[in-house]
Amino acid sequence: MKVNNYFYAGLDFMFDKKGKPWFIEANFWPGSNTFYNIFKNHSVMNELTKLMKKNGGNTTIIGSKYDKENEIDTGIWHYNIFKDKIPNLRFCYFEDNKNSRSHLTDITGKTFKPDTIYKYKYPLSSSFDKKALVINPTIVEHAVTDKVKCLDIAEKTGVKFPFTVIVKNTTDVKRIMKKNPNVFKTGYVIKPIDKWEGIGVHVLKKGQKIPRINEKELLEQRIIPRLHHNCYWDVRILVVNGKYLGGYVREDESKVTNVSRGAHTVSLPSKTKSKLRKPSLKIVKAIDQYATEKLRKI
Repeated sequence: MKVNNYFYAGLDFMFDKKGKPWFIEANFWPGSNTFYNIFKNHSVMNELTKLMKKNGGNTTIIGSKYDKENEIDTGIWHYNIFKDKIPNLRFCYFEDNKNSRSHLTDITGKTFKPDTIYKYKYPLSSSFDKKALVINPTIVEHAVTDKVKCLDIAEKTGVKFPFTVIVKNTTDVKRIMKKNPNVFKTGYVIKPIDKWEGIGVHVLKKGQKIPRINEKELLEQRIIPRLHHNCYWDVRILVVNGKYLGGYVREDESKVTNVSRGAHTVSLPSKTKSKLRKPSLKIVKAIDQYATEKLRKI
């Protein structure tokens, strides 16, 4: 599938007790170390390598100076994976380039015009989005980081996702749950609009006390899976440059199944992989089209 902007996509799905998939959210930077290190699956890196070599010229990875304890979050891990595969690969610190608009400065102090930018999760000026091949551009970040916007885009695909609304206080939560008793009969989820890695997520049974609502948060219908090994679980799917690569299952005894919070990963069964192919590509295509249309107007 041809894509123009959403090159590196991570999509999260849950399956209800009847085995039906529900789209939960998309991710701006889904990570690849789990695939690469745990499952010894190099397909993500191979596809990214092809993409980064496509334009030729100067290719750069953007990382950070400061998160030294986590090499993956600095971008160094990515640079070490790609440096022998991609000619003219450079490494740049976001902190040295956050005000740049046409040229970048690499860690040796050399200034250059980039042809391809592997942006990792550090933002650069959106001016680069039209001047280089950016993986992933700022416009994609805006589309998927705002979870309400992302679901609005996904709604056009026909893929099923949980009933989700913005709430400002506990009164909102009570009113909406009272108005939609069938939607919330299995419980509810309260989570931030724009945070990741399971931060601030509350998965609650029907009747459990409503947590404090900080400004605006999301009230979401709760999807309960059939437990695996006495664990709750969901699925992370990866689509790179429009190619569906499957993914992995995240399991935890906790209801918040996030790897950064201690969930463990297991390989994705082939039947599940097959079932998620079509909805994953539909969502990536919709987000990519949204981003492409927005870029035309800039």
